[in-house]
Amino acid sequence: PKQEKPTSNAALPKPSKPEHQQWEGRIDADPEVHQAIHDATGKSIYDFVSASGGDQIPAKEFKDLRVRTGIEFHENGKPKLVVVSIGDRGGKVDMERHFNFDKSGKPDHIYNALFFIDKSKQGTGLGTKIFKSQTEEASKMGFKSIVTNASRGQTTNGYYTWPRLGYDGKVNVNGKPTRLSDLMKTKEGREYWKTNGQSMKMEFDLSAKSRSRKILNAYTRERFGSK
Repeated sequence: PKQEKPTSNAALPKPSKPEHQQWEGRIDADPEVHQAIHDATGKSIYDFVSASGGDQIPAKEFKDLRVRTGIEFHENGKPKLVVVSIGDRGGKVDMERHFNFDKSGKPDHIYNALFFIDKSKQGTGLGTKIFKSQTEEASKMGFKSIVTNASRGQTTNGYYTWPRLGYDGKVNVNGKPTRLSDLMKTKEGREYWKTNGQSMKMEFDLSAKSRSRKILNAYTRERFGSK
């Protein structure tokens, strides 16, 4: 998608922000992109920031937060893809979301292409809060699911962390096809996956009563004592 050149804040329009959205960062996009996104989707850039989980990033802790955006269209002129990248000057947070629309222009799924939080903020629950907020706001916008490539590497553990938050997929355990969410239900299953798990594509079902939502709600209740 076309990445727009940063412009000064003074040159940007100031679309009204819904009261529930607390974004305090800077939107680096040409005013025409603001308008194109709104005209094509009926939503403002702030809506897409919220559906990225951006509202949960504490501006006081991550200096100079900024958003870059881009949009692509289907051949019929309907929106195909809106890309939102959120990061800070210090490189302590970096997120990229791809909002995909079907050929009729209706919201389909979000691909979480990148989700990095500085080591100093890992284990604080911030990543969970960002993702929980994203699931709620993305669902309100009509998206059906969130997809990611959950990786396992020297510095990444998404293959294990994301299933605990409701991402799901099909895995093979001792030659038997199994849903990852079923495997993660037990302590033995989690230990097996932590040792033997691998990078793979996973999906979070945004429908109201999905297994993904139930797992995430249970996890956040246990972690934070709330829904």
